[in-house]
Amino acid sequence: MEKISPELEPIPTLVEAERLVKPLARELRLLLPSNRGTALRIFYDAAKLIYYKQKQLRKPQLKQKEIAQALEAVYFHHRYDSRIRVEGPLAENFGSVFPESAALDYYEKKVEGIVVDTLGNAISVDDLGIDFLYEDHEKSGRYLEPRGKRLPWIKHTLATTREVYEGIEVGHEQYYYVSHYVIPLKSPTSVEINSYFVVIIRKRRDKSRGFLTAFPVDRYNQLLGKIAKWRPVF
Repeated sequence: MEKISPELEPIPTLVEAERLVKPLARELRLLLPSNRGTALRIFYDAAKLIYYKQKQLRKPQLKQKEIAQALEAVYFHHRYDSRIRVEGPLAENFGSVFPESAALDYYEKKVEGIVVDTLGNAISVDDLGIDFLYEDHEKSGRYLEPRGKRLPWIKHTLATTREVYEGIEVGHEQYYYVSHYVIPLKSPTSVEINSYFVVIIRKRRDKSRGFLTAFPVDRYNQLLGKIAKWRPVF
């Protein structure tokens, strides 16, 4: 008998899917609360990534390998996601207004240079990337103070994170470095703000790698939507 490929197997109906999930729900009840919560978050991320990939590819049915790629990205993200407390040099631009002039001076004196990432790649952070401080990457545009305050995070992210992805954007090969920062707020309730930070590196015509832009991602689903477009660099 001819074997049916996974891509051609019938799609379960919603009722059938719910029936398949019920045993999983029973197993989850056996877990300790902390493990149960972690498992549910990972399952949620997996479902969300598959949804985003479905939207991006505009396909009513994804291939098995495309769903597997989404699961691979979930594993990669959770394996290397680690919380970094923003203090010391990482917080030196916070606490007050950080004007454009201060940001330009900081970039030139403390950010520019060569950074070697955790994979051994040399990355050039130079004046070609300084326009990331402005809206639409136009120096005549509005200065983006949140990016100025996070200037110390650029080299730190490049030098320390292992959560690195790759992809093609407008015909250019690019690399995406992700770090998870935690900003403590001075309040009686000890509130913390979780902020993911993405640094984008572009491969230039001479094959060298250069800094392109960096920005905070404060909404988790927004981060998952971006990860769905990229490929993990193992």
